Amino acid sequence: AGATVADKRTGGAFGPGSELPALVQAYFKQEPHLDPWRTLIVAGVETDYCVISTVLGAIDEYFRIIILTDGIGSSQPNAAQAQLDYTLRRFDHMVDFASSEDLLTYLG
Repeated sequence: AGATVADKRTGGAFGPGSELPALVQAYFKQEPHLDPWRTLIVAGVETDYCVISTVLGAIDEYFRIIILTDGIGSSQPNAAQAQLDYTLRRFDHMVDFASSEDLLTYLG
């Protein structure tokens, strides 16, 4: 209840034709006190395509990212973990990692 759903036409949620960037900008206009934190929590499948594309697009938009480590996956063995271990660690100043349990505890 109350969730906003955005369609996307590319692997990344910030790609051409995606509704997400406009929805996120509208949200932060409605909630200006949250704008300094500009944090997105990312989960999804195909970490080595859709998730990484979304994260890189969000970084380009100056968002801080929290990736749910138990909320990602891939059809290829070890591909999701490889993205966490190698590619996404490169962005350690913009990307944080948390389990769902840890995030709920933090937000709780």
